[in-house]
Amino acid sequence: MFLKKTLVTISVLGSIVFILTLFSEEFGLCSLTNQPCQETFDPIAEASVIFVPALIFSSILYFGTKELFDLWAKVSFPFIVISLIAVFLAPEYSRDWMYPIEKGGIAFFMSSIFVVVSIIIIAFKYFSLKRGK
Repeated sequence: MFLKKTLVTISVLGSIVFILTLFSEEFGLCSLTNQPCQETFDPIAEASVIFVPALIFSSILYFGTKELFDLWAKVSFPFIVISLIAVFLAPEYSRDWMYPIEKGGIAFFMSSIFVVVSIIIIAFKYFSLKRGK
């Protein structure tokens, strides 16, 4: 139960950070700094986009079985950490026209992979639990 509450709380806080940094101009956060909003808040928003699908899956699985949530949590927690590190280490702008690797692309790719892997894990464990009953 502690793991469920912890992951849901982390997902909620990460999603709030994503929303605040994505709409920083609308929330008035830009007046706090002298730099343009894109330079300050866009890298944070790009890194925290992974928390939105994490919030959706953790909220759905919160009411599911413990085995299903535990398996998903074992995979999702390290994946989120690796995703955050990958986005922060990615260059802001790509100088290569053939293989453009930048923060936004890495964030989208990691979030997409996270959704696909989560769906596969949930479906596999759900059907294996159904067969076991």
